[in-house]
Amino acid sequence: MPPKNIEIILMRQLASYLAIPTLIADSGETLIFCNGSAEEFLDCQYKEIGEISLQKWSSMIPATTEEGLPLPMEDRSLLIALQKHRATHRAYWIRTFHNLSKKIKVTAFPLKGMAGRYLGAVSIFWEVSSLPNQAVHATQHTDNLKVSRCIEVILMRQLSSYLAMPIFLVDPVGNLLFYNESAERLLGHRYNETGEMPFEEWSTIFIPTAEDGSPIPPEDLPLSIALQKYRADHRSFWIRSLDGIFRRIAVTAFPLEGEEGRHLGAVAIFWEEENPL
Repeated sequence: MPPKNIEIILMRQLASYLAIPTLIADSGETLIFCNGSAEEFLDCQYKEIGEISLQKWSSMIPATTEEGLPLPMEDRSLLIALQKHRATHRAYWIRTFHNLSKKIKVTAFPLKGMAGRYLGAVSIFWEVSSLPNQAVHATQHTDNLKVSRCIEVILMRQLSSYLAMPIFLVDPVGNLLFYNESAERLLGHRYNETGEMPFEEWSTIFIPTAEDGSPIPPEDLPLSIALQKYRADHRSFWIRSLDGIFRRIAVTAFPLEGEEGRHLGAVAIFWEEENPL
């Protein structure tokens, strides 16, 4: 049965354009979508598999911890996001349909729509490279003036406006294009009051700092890495919101690549973490 919720419809549309592997599950713990990048990564065709339970999917794509131990289904990021209604990030090994072992990093977050409705969860993942600082092939840039009119950017903004997950969107040169209402609460300022900001401003205005209190250079932020090195990245750090409150956040960022390799910018998904004891 086709999805009826606008958030699920938009998420599927957006995922179909994304170059980062993406899985979508509904609230009944059924895998309902696997985008083309995920199909290529996992050596499968979703149209041949169809909608299946996550339990069956987990048995088809076995996973092990970094120590080589079997990873229980309930410890997979997508299940945690579904069952515990919180975002999570971790690394582990999987075995693809062609029996290839790959070490991946996974970020999953609940799809929480308007009026607090839990609709499912989304998982994005990428392979851990043996050369983590090596950028992938350069992609074709799109005129910044036309970026806001690209379907991928339109869908990203539209979807973000429905989601309870904080989302931050920048164009190919790093200018802030949009952040949603959920991000407003964490960043301490409304977007319509902040407006579009150049990279040099947003990358320092929130004063990102490491665990030891040292400032994080703008080029080391996950969103900067996604933008400049064309690869996904994840990191936890502290920020001072515009309302003066210090918060520890976890950030996953990935490049926003459109059809024909058009580089449209980058997206950051983030959430507040509990303060360490």
